Amino acid sequence: MLKSLHVVLALALLLAIIGDSVAKSQRPSPSNRESNEPPQTQSTQSKEPAPQYPRGTEESPAFVKIIPTPDEQQRAAAETKREDEKAANDRSIALFTGRLFWATVALSVIAVGQLFAFLWQGLQLKRSVDRAKEEFISTHRPRLTVRQFEVDPILRDHVITIHFSIINTGDTNATWRFIAAEVALWTGDRWEAPGIDPVQRSITPTIIPNGERIGATIQSRFELSGDQFTRIAAHELIVCAVGEFIYTDDLGTKRRTGFRRNYDPSINMFTASKNEDQEYQD
Repeated sequence: MLKSLHVVLALALLLAIIGDSVAKSQRPSPSNRESNEPPQTQSTQSKEPAPQYPRGTEESPAFVKIIPTPDEQQRAAAETKREDEKAANDRSIALFTGRLFWATVALSVIAVGQLFAFLWQGLQLKRSVDRAKEEFISTHRPRLTVRQFEVDPILRDHVITIHFSIINTGDTNATWRFIAAEVALWTGDRWEAPGIDPVQRSITPTIIPNGERIGATIQSRFELSGDQFTRIAAHELIVCAVGEFIYTDDLGTKRRTGFRRNYDPSINMFTASKNEDQEYQD
C-alpha cells in the first residue's frame, strides 16, 4: 500500500514540473512585450511623474515665497510711515538741539562781554568816586590843634605834669598816630638838661572826628630840683610844653602839628611861641 502511495506522489510531482515548463515557454519575453505595446501619446507621457530630486538640502535649498495679505501690507505701510515720522522728528530735535547749543554759546559770550563791561564801568565809577573823594578831602582836610593847657602844682622832687586838649577843627576825620612831646625847661637861650627828645613814638591809632577833641598828658623826664624850683619862681627858667604829633586824613596823607607853649606862673597861663618853626600845622 505504501508503495502505491509513493508512486502516486511521484506522478503528481512530475506532472506539476511539466506544467510549469509549458507555461514559461508560452509567456512572451520583455523585449517582445515592449515591441508589441503601442507607442504612448504626449498626454500620456506628461502624466508620468517627474523625476524626484532631494529638496531642502545644501545641494538643493528650498525657497518659500510668502505673499502678504492686504492687512499685513497696511500694517507694514503704517510701520514704515511711523519710522519715517520718527526719523524726521529725530532730525528736527537734533537740528533744534544744535541751534540751541549755538544760541547758548552766543548768550554766554554776550554775558561775558556784559560782565567785562560792568566791571569796566564799575572800575571807572570807583575811580571817579575816588577822585571826587580825594578832591573833597584835599579841600576839606582835617586840622588838629592844641588848646586848654593846664599844669599840675609844681613841687620840688616831682615831675612836672601838663594836660591839654587836641581838637580837630577841620572838615573831615583825623587819625592820630604818633607823638613826641614832653615838659622841658628853657633858660632863655637853650634847653635845661636833659633837653628834649625829638623821637616820635607810635600810639594806638585814635580817630578824632571833625569838631571833636580828646585829652592828652605830658610830663618832664626829670624831677624838679630845689634850685630849679627857685629859678622858676624867679623867672630864670620857663616851664614849656613842647612837642609834635602826626596824624593822617582819610586818604592816608600824613600831616603834622607842632607846638610850644610857655607857662607864666604870675598869671597861671600858657602862651604860644611866636616862632613858626615851633608852632605850625602842615
